[in-house]
Amino acid sequence: MKAVDFPAGHSMDTYWFAVDKNGHVGVFDTGTEGAVPKNYDFGANQSDLLDQFTTPITPVLKQLYLDEKSLEKLLQKCDTDTLGDIIFTDRIDGCLVLLNDGKTWGDLDIEDIMAQKKYEFALSLSPTIPLYFISDIYDIRENIKTAIKNKVIAKACHYSFYDEDRKKCITLADFGIYLYEHEDKDWRTEPYNKAYDPEFPLKAEQIDSDLANKIPHFKDIAFEDLYYLQPMEFCDCNSYISDEDIDENGYVKVISSDYQKILCLADTTNSSTSKPRVIPVEDWNEDDDY
Repeated sequence: MKAVDFPAGHSMDTYWFAVDKNGHVGVFDTGTEGAVPKNYDFGANQSDLLDQFTTPITPVLKQLYLDEKSLEKLLQKCDTDTLGDIIFTDRIDGCLVLLNDGKTWGDLDIEDIMAQKKYEFALSLSPTIPLYFISDIYDIRENIKTAIKNKVIAKACHYSFYDEDRKKCITLADFGIYLYEHEDKDWRTEPYNKAYDPEFPLKAEQIDSDLANKIPHFKDIAFEDLYYLQPMEFCDCNSYISDEDIDENGYVKVISSDYQKILCLADTTNSSTSKPRVIPVEDWNEDDDY
């Protein structure tokens, strides 16, 4: 077990991203109390990873070329029924669109209006197949309807942040990204638990050739091997610690990635020169008052 820097001080709902030793990408949902690695900027939602780090092609369109198996899986979810759903119902989700042969990104006629909305972006998913992911269609629904009626769009599939209806929607899992969530239980210092394993994991280099240097890099662990993940074991983190969590000697209960009980020295000073240490699990007396 590595020494853990465990400073106090965050309470938020956000997402952060990391790369494992195999170069695979994971996204972490903090809930209100999950630990967050220090010294990195993170997003407000899951798709920020794809927006912030992918290579721009135009001011709106970015590049994320997926491998053949991932593309095949996405194409299988596209259908013509979704086109009718977009036309006749008010959906505000993002969507995946497959264009007809000979049609290109410009034929969608959505670049200008999307450029006015900084939170919106699109991804080109293949250099040869006209398959595009659009993060949000709320403000461009009429343009999308026109593209459907003009036979620009052949098929489509809705996108959802949540794993609520995998048969009809695509999620980050379909892009090959691991998802970990933090559930608020008795202690704020429990590990994240894995919400899904992608069938075809996305490599960091597919997003950005230098991504591992821009987001936390867990060089000693593989996401595929860990159902629970405690980031405080591997990097300096901010975590929500209140006075009642800390004993008189400055230690706090932590659950490790192998779901063992350990004690960590809480760095309540946020000092970069502090030298926290880990008390072995056998020294945790269940009768102690924490």
